Amino acid sequence: MVPLNIYNMQVTNITTTSATISWNTNTLPSTSVSSVVSYGITTGYGKSVSDNSTGLHNVNISGLSSGTTYDYQIQSTISGIPPALYTGSFTTAALPLLPPPSPTKVILISLPNPSDVGQSVFFGVSVIATKLNGIPTGTVTLMDGNTPIGTSTLDKLGLTSFNISTLTSGSHNITAVYNGGGNFLTSTSNIVVQKVDYDTKTSLTSNNNPSTLGQSVMFTATVTGVGGPTGTVVFRDGLAVLGSSSLTSGKATYTTSGLPAGSHSITASYNGDSNNDPSVSNVVVQVVNSKNKATITLSSNNNPSVYGQSVTFTATVSPSAATGTVQFQIDGTNFGSAVNVSGGKAVSGSTTTLSIGSHNITAVYSGDSTYGGSSATLVQKVKSKTVCNWPSKPNPCNWGQPCIFNIQIGCQSPGTGNPTGTVTFYDGSNSLGSCSLSGNGTASFSIGNLMIGSHNISFTYSGDDNDSGSTSAVVTQTVNPVNTVTSISSSTSTSVFGQSVTFTAGVTPNTATGTFTFKDGTKTLGTAALSGGSAAFSINSLAVGSHSITAVYGGDTNDNGSTSSSINQTVNKASTAIALSSPASSAKLGAAVTFTVTVNAVSPSAGTPTGIVTFKNGTTTLGTATLSNGKATFSTSSLPVGIDSITAVYGGDSNFSSSTSNNVSLTITK
Repeated sequence: MVPLNIYNMQVTNITTTSATISWNTNTLPSTSVSSVVSYGITTGYGKSVSDNSTGLHNVNISGLSSGTTYDYQIQSTISGIPPALYTGSFTTAALPLLPPPSPTKVILISLPNPSDVGQSVFFGVSVIATKLNGIPTGTVTLMDGNTPIGTSTLDKLGLTSFNISTLTSGSHNITAVYNGGGNFLTSTSNIVVQKVDYDTKTSLTSNNNPSTLGQSVMFTATVTGVGGPTGTVVFRDGLAVLGSSSLTSGKATYTTSGLPAGSHSITASYNGDSNNDPSVSNVVVQVVNSKNKATITLSSNNNPSVYGQSVTFTATVSPSAATGTVQFQIDGTNFGSAVNVSGGKAVSGSTTTLSIGSHNITAVYSGDSTYGGSSATLVQKVKSKTVCNWPSKPNPCNWGQPCIFNIQIGCQSPGTGNPTGTVTFYDGSNSLGSCSLSGNGTASFSIGNLMIGSHNISFTYSGDDNDSGSTSAVVTQTVNPVNTVTSISSSTSTSVFGQSVTFTAGVTPNTATGTFTFKDGTKTLGTAALSGGSAAFSINSLAVGSHSITAVYGGDTNDNGSTSSSINQTVNKASTAIALSSPASSAKLGAAVTFTVTVNAVSPSAGTPTGIVTFKNGTTTLGTATLSNGKATFSTSSLPVGIDSITAVYGGDSNFSSSTSNNVSLTITK
């Protein structure tokens, strides 16, 4: 057996903390080899790594110390063969020499400073190395005195920041402590004294605004803050200082009577204290009048008025304590003497002589020792008086037809011209509609839906810029029912007894409703209701003869009744048909024979004929029989031997014409 050998041993990949030991063994790939690499800083080794590969062996060892010599031993073993050994040593790589740690400097800033309670404050930190090149890394702790209030990591430029909004009111000694890192030493920043105050609000009021020249005015400043602000408030008129006052319970006042006449922009400036920020108030515009000016308003008791109407003017002076006089003027000329003001009012005399048109009315208040004078104006409009005329009274009209109202509006002297505008017509109190006046002051209004009867019609003129409104007298408009025309026609003017005849009646206008009565002379035949202005009536019972037929329309709420012209209806006797029959065609001499006859009305007639039927043999009368329900029988035993020719002759009645039957031959034998 070949002994186990170790060869090609080498140590590679040597670093400060690791190395790779490799070797070969003279074994087949299928052979199992157990190897152990022992290593240490002495030949006692102390550490080992196992390997079970064959042929080429590689073992990595780590956790070594830099710049250190290590002894190692390789032992490979195959079952049944003595193990192979190899010993050697190697030295790990040494670390480079490092410079000593660099001192650092921390720079701290804050914005804003001072700040308000609850306001976010920005703290910026920069850490720089003072000896070595490079940028410090690591963390910075922000301190409020000895209390940490935050920690942040430096960025690649050595910068970091904090945003703190929890600082309480007062002064805070803020520092930033760099905690060191890598080859950089710790350090602490400069101290930033962060002052935290409360916002304040100052409001300003005046007790007398506007005031009068020389009148005392007190300005009050109210400051709100924390813990009851203290300190001083400076009062200014624009940029000029008026004076100052100390706060008491958050208020300060300044009183002066020396403000000159005019408008003053007054402010109050609070200087702040240890816990409260300064603030400036709102602007109070204090108006100082050299003398109070009264206000005056002017009114008219009738505006617009009608020519000749009495007009009075009233001036109201405010305040009502004002005294003095008011001079009224019409179109720039004094109207009467000045009137004393009493209880804040002055009333002019009345006038009825204002001409038609517009007048400028002025009231001039004189003023008194306390209140300055003032004036007021108004435009008094005087219109022409108008009259509503009916040039002609309305004519009666029929229902459904337009009723036309013609009117005219005129001006009473001294008014001239033609009024314009709108006229509204009324039926009692109900408005019928409106129309505009034409250029000559006239109008025509048409309405077609007035109900039948009498109507109280009036109209009202609305007036225009120069003319007053007016109302007419009441006139009566009569609306009559519509006169109608009735016509009648027959389906056939000549008929026979029993024939149905239809009479058709029509009425105009065809909007009429109601009933037609159809008459034969004075006798009523029947009635029919209108539909679309016409109605039809049928009858088959008219007696034979001549009939005078009329149609009478009875009228309705809106339409008068009317009677048609008469038409002549002629009714003739109806034609008849007679049939004769015998029970046998032959008989023995002396035997009784019975004949039967039937008489019928011929269409278009209807009904049952009555009367006598005469039976004949040739020209010889055999006898007679009376019809019953249109039938009759006759018996005889006296017919002679031979062939007898039998007929029946119907003699007619008042409604039916006569007729002769067919021949019936009867043979008589011995």
